[in-house]
Amino acid sequence: MELIKALPEIFEDFAEQRKKSFLTMKELKDRDVPVVGAYCTYFPQEIAMAMGAVTVGLCSTSDETIPVAEKDLPRNLCPMVKASYGFAVSDKCPFFYFSDVVVGETTCDGKKKMYELMGEFKNVYVMELPNSQSETALKLWKEEILKFKSYLEQTFKVEITEENVRKAVHMMNENRIALKNLYEVMKNDPAPMNGQELFNVLYGSQFRFDKEKVPEEIHALRENVAVHVACRLWLRRRGLCRDSAAGMMRRGWRKGLLGMAYTCKQSSSGLMAYCENSLHERVCWSLPVKLPSPV
Repeated sequence: MELIKALPEIFEDFAEQRKKSFLTMKELKDRDVPVVGAYCTYFPQEIAMAMGAVTVGLCSTSDETIPVAEKDLPRNLCPMVKASYGFAVSDKCPFFYFSDVVVGETTCDGKKKMYELMGEFKNVYVMELPNSQSETALKLWKEEILKFKSYLEQTFKVEITEENVRKAVHMMNENRIALKNLYEVMKNDPAPMNGQELFNVLYGSQFRFDKEKVPEEIHALRENVAVHVACRLWLRRRGLCRDSAAGMMRRGWRKGLLGMAYTCKQSSSGLMAYCENSLHERVCWSLPVKLPSPV
């Protein structure tokens, strides 16, 4: 199978961020890395990863291309389906455009019709997703995964070994564990970041193609959150800061209601709190606390 490497004809019409995404994908394709796109979280991405492919989610989060989709799809169809199809048929999504195979699933009639139309201009493989949880459903899904494995091997002329599947499973489990541990910081009261900031981390991790580096970066982010949680609690207990949780994760100084802005750093001797008042007078405390694991 010949991999897609050329940029779309309408590339120059795109905004800078979309151009950047196209160029990122093109760098992968220039290294002969196959790309497998999917719309469902049930997609067994470890199977594709085991053959050396990059996997990417394709569900649309913008209604930008719905008018384009309505040329082929009914206006009363699900907006998510129309938006996803619109980005696909207009070549405006870099991840769909560079996908050598798009994996669909039988979750709803709207999506099944979308995959049928997509099949006219893209390599589409549809997996039969069980609609119940039972021994029969598990058997069906196992057979679907094995069929998908065979499809990839035949399409890309490769062999997917059990060893490589296990490596991919281990890698993705490390990613999931890191994200789960990050979610735990939201148990703090008040929460150290808002839901949008947490979502940005989760959503952004789906578009990182060097999956082996993601857990380490998320662990570093979680430790950074722990530093600020410990620092903030110490200052609050001494009446030095009564700021809200909003914005605590943002870069720079954190402004409290008492007019004190603070930032925290971890040094070899422990945590350091740097505070500055409205006169720009700076004070530094060495916090006699250990770095906690966010509860």
